[in-house]
Amino acid sequence: MTLLSFLILERLTVMFCAFSGPPKIVRLYCRARVVARGSQEWPSLIEQFPSHSGRRQVFVGDVEFVQTSCGYAAPEMKLVSQRKTLTRWAEVKGDEGLVEYRRTHNRVSPDALETPVTDAMADPFSSTTKHSR
Repeated sequence: MTLLSFLILERLTVMFCAFSGPPKIVRLYCRARVVARGSQEWPSLIEQFPSHSGRRQVFVGDVEFVQTSCGYAAPEMKLVSQRKTLTRWAEVKGDEGLVEYRRTHNRVSPDALETPVTDAMADPFSSTTKHSR
């Protein structure tokens, strides 16, 4: 799902899968919103996460429904390590380079709709801004 689709639908599904131990899948169905860097909520939300280069938005979901399923078809997997590629790429670009990259490469969604700027100082996702088809 693209950011723009997320903004239009205002829905978010978070799925947790057990890849080791007893099989289980849990889905959280949420009414959701996006908090961007320029919003008043940004400082209090972003401090709850580890620092990473290029952070520009937080997705907030209010859980409306929870569903569990057996997870019998979920494969058993093992985490070998975290990849460092994105972190290194973002550090080389720097903050200004990341803003320029997103403005050049992320301005139009795959379905040809304009995507809000997530690096703006003002909150592009405020309740006064609606995106529709």
